[in-house]
Amino acid sequence: MKNFNVGVIGCGFVGEGQAFSFSPISDVKVYDLDDKKSTASLEDTLKSDYIFVCVPTPMKKDGSQDTKFIEDFFKVAISGPIYIIKSTVVPGTTNSLIEKYKNLDIIFSPEFLREDKALHDSLFPSRVVVGERSNRAKVFAKLLLEGAINKEAKIIYTGATEAEAIKLFSNTYLAMRVAFFNELDSFCYTKNLNTRSIIDSLCTDSRIGSDHNNPSFGYGGYCLPKDSKQLENNFADIPQEIISSVITSNRTRKKFIYSKIIETDRKHIGIYRLSMKAGSDNFREAAILDIIEMLRQHNDIRLQIYEPCIESKTYNGISVKKNLDEFKEENNLIIANRYTDDLKDIEEKIFSRDIYGEN
Repeated sequence: MKNFNVGVIGCGFVGEGQAFSFSPISDVKVYDLDDKKSTASLEDTLKSDYIFVCVPTPMKKDGSQDTKFIEDFFKVAISGPIYIIKSTVVPGTTNSLIEKYKNLDIIFSPEFLREDKALHDSLFPSRVVVGERSNRAKVFAKLLLEGAINKEAKIIYTGATEAEAIKLFSNTYLAMRVAFFNELDSFCYTKNLNTRSIIDSLCTDSRIGSDHNNPSFGYGGYCLPKDSKQLENNFADIPQEIISSVITSNRTRKKFIYSKIIETDRKHIGIYRLSMKAGSDNFREAAILDIIEMLRQHNDIRLQIYEPCIESKTYNGISVKKNLDEFKEENNLIIANRYTDDLKDIEEKIFSRDIYGEN
């Protein structure tokens, strides 16, 4: 396929990945509400042949996803381009938009990007899901693979609502795996057992595998909390136990970690990084934030944060230390969701449940 132009609406990590993958083979225009991220105006971006809609769908207080940004965009969209929604949405959203905007060509195709490896996953997709069964969908799938290095990715054609559900169930399953291995670790910690030996043994079973098996303080980030809560909402009138249990398990894990920190009876506590993963600057829904709020209830505990991504001197009223050596020196307990080589010289001070030293 040649001589096509790509537009990207929204330049978060999803939009950035799409723009990057197509930039070698197409003229790519990017529009974002943040002028610093835009490479073109909205008007120019709308002149593209294919437009990837990668706007945020944040979580509301009730756990549902707010599709305001998507709705606002389609109010100004014009006929001509093919619009591909990559944002995670409530099942039924795409069909609703197709019905409302009959003059527009709209396809839903979910992204499966890890936030710390979004560019890599854009080039090496594990699979391509297209929420439409048509000749147009086949042309679009070919387009996606033209922008990828992995040309052999499996292509799956479904209805739009099935494709929307695939994304929610995928992330909720991953959240379930994280919660399972965290509960395993809580058991081992309490019984003074070797967590790694048990996990290593479990993961030799090909039916279990070794992805998402590294214990943590709890799952968080852009997708897993939001998508699991959205899926729970979608089950409002459908009997279920597992989805809600995953969410409850994550809360329980954070309370467990907090209780073990308190049991150390240390009063000068440092928090090493708020970001969820190495290579990420994302604090959204990070488990450590809830643990910090629990620790703040203790007036006799002094908290300090080391987080290079924070430029200010404080974060939510807590002192942010810029110098890592001083941070290590001034705290007698340092809690770290993910362990790095920076902490090797103070192992006796570290509280972490990171077994494998990886995300």
